[in-house]
Amino acid sequence: MSKSAASLPNVIARVVRWDADGAAKVEVLADAPGVREGQVYVARVRIVPVGFQPSDFSVLKKYGLRLGGIVLMRKAEVSEDGILLVKSVETIVARETDNFPVLLNDAAVCILPPKQGTKMVDRAIVVIGMDKSKTNDPVADFKKNQMGELDKACQFGVAGIVLTGEDDEGEVCETMIGGDKPRTAEELIALFEETVPSAMIDEATYSRSAWRVAPYFHIEIDPDRSSKLSAQRLNIEYGEGDELSWTRSNVVLRTLGNSWLLCDASAGNDVIRQEAGLLLDVFEEA
Repeated sequence: MSKSAASLPNVIARVVRWDADGAAKVEVLADAPGVREGQVYVARVRIVPVGFQPSDFSVLKKYGLRLGGIVLMRKAEVSEDGILLVKSVETIVARETDNFPVLLNDAAVCILPPKQGTKMVDRAIVVIGMDKSKTNDPVADFKKNQMGELDKACQFGVAGIVLTGEDDEGEVCETMIGGDKPRTAEELIALFEETVPSAMIDEATYSRSAWRVAPYFHIEIDPDRSSKLSAQRLNIEYGEGDELSWTRSNVVLRTLGNSWLLCDASAGNDVIRQEAGLLLDVFEEA
């Protein structure tokens, strides 16, 4: 293989056809190193010479995965014969028609700490619109570039607007406005205009480095995926209170009744102890 095992990407895909010997034809849903969104591959779990063999697509099918369902394939690499070989595969959304899944590419995610008395996480914050976030006039640029993304944030959860950047002394400044109760996009932009600190507007206007402004939303975590996301938080230092940290992720959501749930927020690859970072740093990676 051309890459070390630690650096191989995780790939989110939709199952489009079952194949022989536990394989499946899949459509890639988000760019990752070595694969592009929209490409179709036959995917197969690597055979482990010794020890436990991970479940393949045929096993997931027995447990409810259907065509159109969404899967996460870990440590994926295209082989010389064009097969997408993966270390393991897991179901994120079993049936496309049952849950109306949505994929948000290149989001910033913070998995919030569990409630007191439990180890299972149930909430997260997701920032979207990363590629449209550069600003030197936060209010005007947000209205010009981010209103469509703000509409999505209001649909998916309890939304708000974040502004972050470095001041002249190199200190990172950040304010998150909203996110405390449901509001419409129009109410949020009005709140942002009224309450964003004028000093931060001035810093963004005259700063030599790029400031960022984008929508975010609070969302509940899918109870069926809580154990996976709880394990992710244990492995990644997301922080708590006013000291939150973030990872860049492709986010999968699904509906439950009239609400949306976070199903997956896997990082781009599996590292034993991946570091989360400041939100501004995650913006600069996008």
